[in-house]
Amino acid sequence: MNNKRLTICFALLGIILISMMVLVFRAHAEGPTPPPNPYDDGSLNIDDVISLYHNNMNTEFNRYITLLMTKIPTDPKQPDDQEGKAFDATGKPLTPEQCLNDPNNYSTYCVSVNMIGGDSTACELNKTANLPLKDPDLQKFCTLGPDAFALKGFMNLASSLKKRTNKVFQTSQEQSDYINAMVCLGISSGICDEAQQKQAQVANQTQKAMEVSSNLTKIQNELVAAKNTLDQTLSAYDQLRTAWPMHLKYKEIYSLLEEYRDHLVDVRHQTDLFPSKFIDMTTTSCK
Repeated sequence: MNNKRLTICFALLGIILISMMVLVFRAHAEGPTPPPNPYDDGSLNIDDVISLYHNNMNTEFNRYITLLMTKIPTDPKQPDDQEGKAFDATGKPLTPEQCLNDPNNYSTYCVSVNMIGGDSTACELNKTANLPLKDPDLQKFCTLGPDAFALKGFMNLASSLKKRTNKVFQTSQEQSDYINAMVCLGISSGICDEAQQKQAQVANQTQKAMEVSSNLTKIQNELVAAKNTLDQTLSAYDQLRTAWPMHLKYKEIYSLLEEYRDHLVDVRHQTDLFPSKFIDMTTTSCK
């Protein structure tokens, strides 16, 4: 009897262990939870998404500029701060994975990596297909927390806007309003109030087709403008990174020149006490 109970216990223990191993292997195969795309919010229309993107980029560029202005050395003989370098301690160029690991690295290269970011949709597709993440850069991006700035970069904006090209309704509220308006078109006017009737008059297929066409044009134009703006801003940032220490050095030299001028004035005040004519050793009188 005791042997049977022991056998059953071992069997149950084996089943539990096997189940745990299956769950671990399945979780490992499925990969990390894909990071969210902040621009896929169903409550935001196209204008809201574009505005959110530009606000995010403006905030992050300001943060990087602050880091640059407070940490970059002004003395050419002073070694550059490691967080301002695009190379590691051995001199090898940093990889995108390393830049994603260090969002405070204010080198132009790492700034561009975080500003461009990645596509959360690629992480979702990879997990859905149950494929391992072979690219270390994508693997790092797909494991970023929801607050990482790389999720708010250009790639996720482009991905979100492209998804919206296939949508008739840009927000869940817009879809609900359109359905209610279409219902009002097909029932007695006494059931819907004046505001709903007015909405129903403009909510027709022709009007909606024009809106969709307008949205497609807006999305295409915005993607081009956003990419050009990012390129120009990164170029300006790179120039600032070079010009800022030169500017500080110029201010230092200017301050030293002012100090030199003041000392010259002091010397002039001393020489003013000397006689107007030089009296040598051969003179017979003093005047």
